[in-house]
Amino acid sequence: MFEINEKLGKYSSTTSDTDITEVVPLEVLKENEEFYEYIVTSNDKLGANQIIHLDKIRVFAQNTNLHEEKQSDIRKECLAFWKIPDKARSAPPRCEPGVAYKQLMQGENLSYINNPPVPLTPNLLQKLDRIFDYHCVVCGETKIPPSLFIGLGKSNIYQYDTNSSKWLKLEPVLELPANTLFYGELIQELKGESRAQRRISALHIIDAIFLGGNDVRAFHFEKRMQLAEKLAKAVAKPSRSDYVPFRVKQIWNLPNVEEIFDRLAMKVVKNSHVPRLCFDLGDGRHIIATGLLIFKTTADPWMTAFSKTNRKLYLFNTKKNISIFEKLEECNANFKSCYSGRILWNWERGVQLIEEQNIKCDSSLVHGETIANFVRHLRNKMTGK
Repeated sequence: MFEINEKLGKYSSTTSDTDITEVVPLEVLKENEEFYEYIVTSNDKLGANQIIHLDKIRVFAQNTNLHEEKQSDIRKECLAFWKIPDKARSAPPRCEPGVAYKQLMQGENLSYINNPPVPLTPNLLQKLDRIFDYHCVVCGETKIPPSLFIGLGKSNIYQYDTNSSKWLKLEPVLELPANTLFYGELIQELKGESRAQRRISALHIIDAIFLGGNDVRAFHFEKRMQLAEKLAKAVAKPSRSDYVPFRVKQIWNLPNVEEIFDRLAMKVVKNSHVPRLCFDLGDGRHIIATGLLIFKTTADPWMTAFSKTNRKLYLFNTKKNISIFEKLEECNANFKSCYSGRILWNWERGVQLIEEQNIKCDSSLVHGETIANFVRHLRNKMTGK
């Protein structure tokens, strides 16, 4: 039915000479006499009711002095059923971003927000041995490094600049519900190559804190991103070419980091004299890739391990020696934990990720092959392969 609805929308254009007139052949419907009679009777009843209501609409349209007394009662019943407050919509009160931020994060020490990510080094790599505890996202070239964004309603959106410790009004046009707070980056998405290339500003969510006033900090990282994806779909306005696309970063489990390398390529970028390392976003879009943000998404003292017997992941409490397969809330690393412990693998000059780069490797840095071998060895060891 979903595919049929999609095709109906496609063929509904006035320029289309194609339409769907039959889904299930009539002879097939008639084979099941009971079902066929039910369909016919149901349609007859719906048609009769529709005729009555259409006639009522006609009468009310012709005489504007008529009033339906039951309308207010039906309205109240509907609002009560769907648990919608019976009050008129009003614009959210004007508020400074700094004040709104403190109100949302009430009771939490916010000093950690200004802390930069820990750089990934060969020595630090050894601390990522619990590979199933980590998720990561690809970062791109930006004017301001990944930071906090807050939506105060409509197009009142601000980005936090850690260098100046100020909230800066977002210039690109975008609308978000009030009390939306997230960690993200304003980035340039590229389409095409060389002179025909187009740059499109886009806002990418890296992690969510509040979504439309809903506190999602305590959820698991994957759940937070799933909810952020719902918000992104809800506010999307593809028909408005002047609006900035609002997307959620694709997240990867650290054991699958090699899948990221498969989507890296050297591309000719407009106004650049040399090809740049780019990450394929799909749909012909790509970004200039600058690094990988790595988050520990399992809270201490828990760790995620792999059961060789059951062939699936489980959670292990390192203090109590307890193993469980279901995810408990206490196992989730909340936003503060993920943000405070985030690690940045900077793909700077001297870091080789793919053969196309053709560069001189710096032995003091972490390379693609280094982390791929590290992860592959641990994954095979843990899974018994």
